[in-house]
Amino acid sequence: MEKVPEIFDFQIIIESEEIDELTDYWQKQCSILCGELRKSLISGSIEPLTSECESGEKAGIDTLFNILLASGITLKAFDRMFDVTKIWLEYRRSAKVVLKYEDGSTIELTHLSKSEAFELIKNHQQRPNE
Repeated sequence: MEKVPEIFDFQIIIESEEIDELTDYWQKQCSILCGELRKSLISGSIEPLTSECESGEKAGIDTLFNILLASGITLKAFDRMFDVTKIWLEYRRSAKVVLKYEDGSTIELTHLSKSEAFELIKNHQQRPNE
C-alpha cells in the first residue's frame, strides 16, 4: 500500500442553506470558525480568501471568510480541525463545510464522523495524480 502524504492543502468552503454567504452576518460567523481553526492548528496555516475589488466597487481588497485556504495541514492537525468544525456546525444547523482540493474534487464534512472523514481524506491522498 502506498504511503499517504503527510501534509496536504485544500480550501474549506463554508456554505449556508438559509443565509447569503456574502452577508456581514455570515462572514462574521465564518470568521469565528476561521479564528477557532487557527487557534487549534499544530501545523500549517489557514487564511481567508482575499480578492481585489473590481473596478467601480469600493477600493481595496475583499476578505472572504466563507472560503478558507488551508496549507501544510497534517492528519494530526486535521484531527483537531475536524473537532473544532463539528462544534461550530452544532450551532449552525443550516451550514455545510466542504473541503475542495486543487484537482476540483470535494469532501463534504458536514454529516461525516471523524473516521469517515479520515478514510475519505486518506483515499483522496492516495489517488494517483492525473
